[in-house]
Amino acid sequence: ADYGGWGYRHHRGTAAMLVSSGPAVVVSKTDGQRVAVSGGSQASAARLAEVLTRVAARARRGGSPPTAGRRPES
Repeated sequence: ADYGGWGYRHHRGTAAMLVSSGPAVVVSKTDGQRVAVSGGSQASAARLAEVLTRVAARARRGGSPPTAGRRPES
């Protein structure tokens, strides 16, 4: 989604606090609410969407997030 310049937005049930203009990633939360996150550029927004999708999939499987300084288990 592209929400324009920086600032607080509320559009069609999605809350957004954007720190830059340009693309944003819209996250659907488990409680049904949505929040938009600034992406900066098209490439970084796409990367952010990929990372958030992986984290959400891991959470649905019951996995835990990686701990800082720990190496991932094989």
